[in-house]
Amino acid sequence: MLDEPVSAVLVDSALLRLPAADQAKLFDAVAPGVLVVVFISEEASPAERVRHEVLGFQVFSKPFPVEDLLEKVEALTLGASLRGSRAS
Repeated sequence: MLDEPVSAVLVDSALLRLPAADQAKLFDAVAPGVLVVVFISEEASPAERVRHEVLGFQVFSKPFPVEDLLEKVEALTLGASLRGSRAS
């Protein structure tokens, strides 16, 4: 992420040890403005999904179709770049 721009950061919620609010701070610090996609278990509670969504993360249940992920990331990053160009 230091040498090349990235479109998205993909993380598995089962591997994250920080509280959700600290995760948001971490990603804002290391990848500001970059889409963060969090993968959660199919058995995850709706509260877990909402907790990540409220912090601005996109949430996918595992397993997931890779094509769906790529389409969603492309659409979201395109929308973000269009919003950013209008703000300039």
